[in-house]
Amino acid sequence: MATDLRKPRTSVNHRRTNLMSRSSRVRSTNSCWRFMPRSLGKGGRHRAAASPVRACAVAPAELTRRSRGGTRDRRRGAGPGIYDLAMLPRRALLGSLLLALATGCTSSGDGGAGLPAGSQVLDSAAAGMRSVTSTHFVIKVDGELPDVTVKDAEGDLDAEGQSKGRAKVEQFGQLVEVEYVLVGDDLYFKGPTGGFTMLPAALAGQVYDPTAILDPERGVAKVLADARDEKTVSSDDGVTVVEATVPGDVVGGLVPGIGADVASRFSVRGDRLVNAVFTLPGGAKVTIDLTDFNKPLTVTRPA
Repeated sequence: MATDLRKPRTSVNHRRTNLMSRSSRVRSTNSCWRFMPRSLGKGGRHRAAASPVRACAVAPAELTRRSRGGTRDRRRGAGPGIYDLAMLPRRALLGSLLLALATGCTSSGDGGAGLPAGSQVLDSAAAGMRSVTSTHFVIKVDGELPDVTVKDAEGDLDAEGQSKGRAKVEQFGQLVEVEYVLVGDDLYFKGPTGGFTMLPAALAGQVYDPTAILDPERGVAKVLADARDEKTVSSDDGVTVVEATVPGDVVGGLVPGIGADVASRFSVRGDRLVNAVFTLPGGAKVTIDLTDFNKPLTVTRPA
């Protein structure tokens, strides 16, 4: 049949094209010449692509960017172009890094990212405090506590019940600073004037008995072991802070005059309690600081 160029359907090339697979890959490969830059020889501006297949893969994206000012095809329903697919691995890596950073900077609740469980921290501290043989303590009372006349005290004590230090005691509406020495069954007090006066050690409980701090049955070890609703709130510079609730009958052995459950805040370094704050329902606070663990302590009776 003769070819009439005025009628494209009679073209031999047209008939050959109809016999080819209609696959988009085949059509794209067979038409790659459309996108290959024209070679102009050694002095030309452009050279043909090294691989026709690669030229076909890249050229549509290049054509899209050039024709639309570097933007992607935004037609409704259009899927990602070749340029978008090439960027997916890089975007996935960037997203993973951002997710890792966000996860590392987020902590919530007990035992959050990087924070130990509060119950484990207090259990470890309770066991550690049972082995303490001596410590230096500072006690402060902010507010009114029934049956407690001491407003603050500082001293040294050991697990054998010996202690020495000073305290500020409220008497007749005034604060009086006294020194004390507790040896065996005897308690020695010294006021602003005069020397030491010996009293039975049992009377120390009417003021404040500091030896309760290291007593495993009523001191800080008991308080830590019986705390509940523990929640770790921070851990920084080796000190972990845990908030908890302590039953009134337990904390009452450490601080007389407390009969209700109290909100507590414990600061723990290693397996040692270094700070405890008890907040009573009425708003009064009792703070206990502990340092110098297991240092040798000698307490002698006043002359």
